[in-house]
Amino acid sequence: MTPSYAEEALAYYKQKENEETVKKAKLEPCPFCGGEARILIYRGCGEALYSVACTDPRCIASEGRKYLDVTDAVKAWNRRD
Repeated sequence: MTPSYAEEALAYYKQKENEETVKKAKLEPCPFCGGEARILIYRGCGEALYSVACTDPRCIASEGRKYLDVTDAVKAWNRRD
């Protein structure tokens, strides 16, 4: 089923809002190694998924839980969830 114009517009503005949040996000250092964290964006056939992970591939926090909203991913990382 093809999405309506309103659904496409809503998805577009949500994506723009998430891109702005990604740019402005303040991430705490990795709780395990003290390394820098980054926001990962997984794009597929549906909505994007967001995760925060350590940039050191040897760290156990180099893969994180995925969220539909980037704000939730940032909050979880900074809370250490």
